[in-house]
Amino acid sequence: MTKLYKSGGYIKVDLIEDALINAIDEGRLRGVPRTKVKYFVQEFEDKMAEFKNKVGTQITRDEVKTLLKSLKLNKHDKILDSELRVIEDVLLDKDFDLD
Repeated sequence: MTKLYKSGGYIKVDLIEDALINAIDEGRLRGVPRTKVKYFVQEFEDKMAEFKNKVGTQITRDEVKTLLKSLKLNKHDKILDSELRVIEDVLLDKDFDLD
């Protein structure tokens, strides 16, 4: 059983892509094409790098919210807001299990 969040409340950034693929397979990411997962992960990592002084390399659920909010404000991205909302539901689920 692999959880997306560590016991300390930090997201396992290296598992985000796997978690989103798993969520697609489970039907939790309706309307999000598999092809957009890699793009989202890259955008998320870029946003993490941009906010590195603020969030560091280990980020909490609240910091994930901040990064996702920032991605929603970026109107030049390839991910639709509706897709981001569905992705957000998965990434903010502290009990999300990849198995």
